[in-house]
Amino acid sequence: MRRVVLIVLAVGVLALAACTPPQTEPPIVFSTTWISDQTGWVLAADASCSSTCAGVLFRTDDGGQTWEEIDGLLPRLDLDGDAPELEPQVRFENERDGWVTTPELWSTHDGGETWTQVDLGGPVSSLEASEGTVHAAVLDSSGVRVWSSPVETDDFAPSSDTATIGAGPEPTTELVVVGDRGWMVVNNPVVVSGLELRDGTWTTFQPPCLDRLGPVAFVASPSDVVVLCNEGVTGAVDSPGFHLYATDDGGETFTRELALPDAARGSRFQLRRPAEGVMVLVVETSQPASPVATALVSTDDGATWSDPVEIGDGPTKELVVTSPDHGVVIVDDQVLQTVDGGLTWTVLAVPEI
Repeated sequence: MRRVVLIVLAVGVLALAACTPPQTEPPIVFSTTWISDQTGWVLAADASCSSTCAGVLFRTDDGGQTWEEIDGLLPRLDLDGDAPELEPQVRFENERDGWVTTPELWSTHDGGETWTQVDLGGPVSSLEASEGTVHAAVLDSSGVRVWSSPVETDDFAPSSDTATIGAGPEPTTELVVVGDRGWMVVNNPVVVSGLELRDGTWTTFQPPCLDRLGPVAFVASPSDVVVLCNEGVTGAVDSPGFHLYATDDGGETFTRELALPDAARGSRFQLRRPAEGVMVLVVETSQPASPVATALVSTDDGATWSDPVEIGDGPTKELVVTSPDHGVVIVDDQVLQTVDGGLTWTVLAVPEI
């Protein structure tokens, strides 16, 4: 009798195990892009992805409350652990014209149903679209060129000038485009060189913070440029060398310094300016041991800042601000959204893969 009972119990345990759903992990979130407060996309992959994997593209039209997977066959994403600066990106200029970097460039002109590879001669380091034109910063053997095309076609043409990449091991680029003005800065790991877009042409220019740890440039209009620089000691999060500079001459010089609180110091920072006088800053620090993302907001052009708000633990990616109220940032594979100008942030639930 004891043997029969044991057998029955064993069958019960097996039945219970069979009914228990497998544990799933949240997907890896690489990139996000938004064309309004309501419409945006997220490029993601299964949590088990480590080298090359199938990308998944989700779209929302209700501010991230619900998401729909786009059925179009995306190219495979190449993840190179030795080159984290080439992590996949997604950008859309409108509901039809978009791009994914793998880090090779792929384009869609039907909302993501089909994708076409575009050969630009090298991997894409950064990509932005503005007012009918898409621009891609491309690494090649000579340095960095910016290739540009009307968003509705794949007629890319390279800049005649090339930005040098410096002697560091991992060149990265910061690309900002507004209308017919743009700025591209190369960091490796200090600011090395830059290209500037004027009158439809990218030409060499000397960026601010040259030979320092790197600016994040952002604009509210083609003549209004602000640059955040780390002019302190390499790797020193508590360095006093963080400065916020503004221009009064369309980017020719950066002689006016704006107020910057101590909480704005970090190992990585992302800064956006959705409207005149309004700035949203997300800072990543590494103290005491793991990265922490903190958000700050100024509504008076840097004269005063809100109290810092911790919004998540882990590395940060891609702060996107579509209006003075709405913004989205990726922190440790979570998509966080603000609808009150950056004062509070909530997690948007990206579907499981």
